[in-house]
Amino acid sequence: MTPEKVEPNETTRRAMALVKAKELGKIPDDSPVFTDVQEMMNYLDCGKVGRLTDTDGGGKSSCPKH
Repeated sequence: MTPEKVEPNETTRRAMALVKAKELGKIPDDSPVFTDVQEMMNYLDCGKVGRLTDTDGGGKSSCPKH
């Protein structure tokens, strides 16, 4: 008995195609590189590179998820 084949959803298919195109040099790989986990999470959550800062002095970051 073999396991059922799972098909990737549209988002996953698009991500896979993007990676392949970058590997083949069809589009530039300008993805940011991270050495800090918090910076990476901020980028994934909010689409911003770098540490999110307290923008209003109230202790909140500039990202609504943080």
